[in-house]
Amino acid sequence: MKRSVALLFALACVLAGRPARADADWFASLYSREGVELRADERTFALYALLNAMGYDEAPLVRQLPVPARDMHPVRLKVRSALRMDPVEEERLNRFFDAHAKPAEAYGRYVLSLGGPTGFERTGASTEGMRGFEALLAEGYSKLKAGALFAAAQDEYRAALKGYLGVVDAPVAAVRRLLKMREDEPPRVVLVVNLLDGLGKSYSSRSGEEELWVVVGPSKTPDLFAVAHELARSRMEPLVAAKVRDRDSAELAADLLGRAFASAALALPDAELEARARRDGFPALKEWTHRAEGFAKGPSTLDAFVAQAAPAVLKEPGKDGPGSSGPAASMKPGKR
Repeated sequence: MKRSVALLFALACVLAGRPARADADWFASLYSREGVELRADERTFALYALLNAMGYDEAPLVRQLPVPARDMHPVRLKVRSALRMDPVEEERLNRFFDAHAKPAEAYGRYVLSLGGPTGFERTGASTEGMRGFEALLAEGYSKLKAGALFAAAQDEYRAALKGYLGVVDAPVAAVRRLLKMREDEPPRVVLVVNLLDGLGKSYSSRSGEEELWVVVGPSKTPDLFAVAHELARSRMEPLVAAKVRDRDSAELAADLLGRAFASAALALPDAELEARARRDGFPALKEWTHRAEGFAKGPSTLDAFVAQAAPAVLKEPGKDGPGSSGPAASMKPGKR
């Protein structure tokens, strides 16, 4: 009872301090029993509506001939059929994309730092590297009538969010336990479902020290691995970066260790670990999952574990290090 009262008080404090952008779409949020926020975020929707209007088609290919077909969520198909891009606006966006050729996830992280519609104003958390995109997003949001499309899709979004409602707490708690995090230690997880992206896609973004926004694409069942992976990886990244100078190598090591702790949190059986390792191109996943389980049972701190693990991950020949010729050698975190 005391825990429930404390949780409600904490959520009230969070909501009271939340910027005005959240007030406009509060109806799109649900909260799990342990305080994970489940959210249909209009900034993310606006971005991916714009990207889809520009031809973004990241999704599993289900037919090649005579015309390629991709497995897209019904909401995405409806939105794509309703989008009509103005040629002048398309040219402006193409010029910006030419000058800022970054993955969709980089744009996704940027828009999460902005205020909400219709202005999408920059905030103190907005990076300089993408400055100017907020104006293009605001104009596209208006011309594409993205607000009306978002409102029309609320039933589908709420159904997707409800799928996570009763099951998301367990993997989040398991990851925190495996990482030896304190009960009150941030970040709080905000889970955003993005039905306009490819199946199984995910990425995350820190909002200061207090929140981790995890964005997941559509999935047949709740993608709990993605949630656990993003939470674990976000905890690993600064620790690995302090031990590994090369940025790409550090990202790769943090990604593998994040996957290992996520696999341990979900108690994946060896057969599933081996299948996931082959599919995702991380041959050492099974071994590092067992090491993560061993760490959780031992006295070592996470920093000490990472100090030993990060170099070991990158030195293993033929596995996940920079010298590997396998798929993981060319994978970037966030592509699953």
